[in-house]
Amino acid sequence: DSSYRRVGSSGLASQACRVGNMSNCGGERILGGWAARSFASKTKKGGKKKGKTPRDDPVQSNPVEQRPHEEEKSVDFEALECEQEALVDSLKLDFAKMRPNRAMPGMLDHVSVSAYGDAMPLQHLATTNVRDTSTLVVNVYDKQLVDSVEKAIRDCSLGLNPAKEGEEIVVHVPRPTREMLEEMCKVVKSHVEQKKNQLRELRRKAYQVAKAIDDKDEKLREERQVDAYFDKCSKRIQELGAMKETEVRGGQ
Repeated sequence: DSSYRRVGSSGLASQACRVGNMSNCGGERILGGWAARSFASKTKKGGKKKGKTPRDDPVQSNPVEQRPHEEEKSVDFEALECEQEALVDSLKLDFAKMRPNRAMPGMLDHVSVSAYGDAMPLQHLATTNVRDTSTLVVNVYDKQLVDSVEKAIRDCSLGLNPAKEGEEIVVHVPRPTREMLEEMCKVVKSHVEQKKNQLRELRRKAYQVAKAIDDKDEKLREERQVDAYFDKCSKRIQELGAMKETEVRGGQ
């Protein structure tokens, strides 16, 4: 009987207790000790027991202590520089399409066409190509919209007189008058304002990052840096617009 109680000395004792009469060899007590040791070894090797809730585990019950320290974010001026340069490049491309003394495909991009129950940009509905220095040819994707596109070009502020030739729309670009140049300058201003609105949105997002900083001195420093940076960017866009207006007014 004593050999059966010494669980650690022989694997035969534990086997006999499992298949024999537990009460005769003190198997209930012995099996209990064996099961406890078995559970402890499984916990070390395999982690927590299946079905165990986080509330039962003192390590998992306090997730705040395990959360890594989050460093405060600062304004990423390198990323802002890339976005600002993209805005400037886009504005320069818009201006390159506007030439007062010759036909340019981009000069019709701002034309709004009534189509499919909505107002849509002409460039979404048709392609515009240059036939010669004073003639544009517009090809509409949906031929049912040819009349609507023709009307939109005629009603735009550039003083153009389009005409249908088969399924194409031919636009003769006359020598610009003073009124036409002034209307073109308004288009320049609209492009500048559009880019400045996009710049304001970038500024708002940068301010959100700066205001989230806890340190008051660091927050104030970041906010001032954001103001100085975007004031400089806005001035650059304004100067590009002024240069283009001067070019347009000198095109007569």
